[in-house]
Amino acid sequence: MPRSPASIGEIFRREFDGVPNFMTPTIVEFGEFDNAFVYEVSKGKGMEFNSVMFGFTVLESTANGWIRRGDLSKSFENRGQVNNYINHLTEEKNTIEE
Repeated sequence: MPRSPASIGEIFRREFDGVPNFMTPTIVEFGEFDNAFVYEVSKGKGMEFNSVMFGFTVLESTANGWIRRGDLSKSFENRGQVNNYINHLTEEKNTIEE
């Protein structure tokens, strides 16, 4: 059964001690692409004048709790790139390894 965005948000708040990412502090979306993987999409000011940056952070559920998957977490210039990456992870979920 899929997790609700609220329950995924609680997982992220717990794992990051309620501290938002300083580069992308505004939460846009919580979701999951497999029972073992949850993600957070956030946004903030980009490095160039008047630009926006999107952050994509992934946690994986293990027998010992949640672990941060820095290898799957990325930053993007626009929401379309984020959506494409989510689609990619969804399609490739069976090949993701630590």
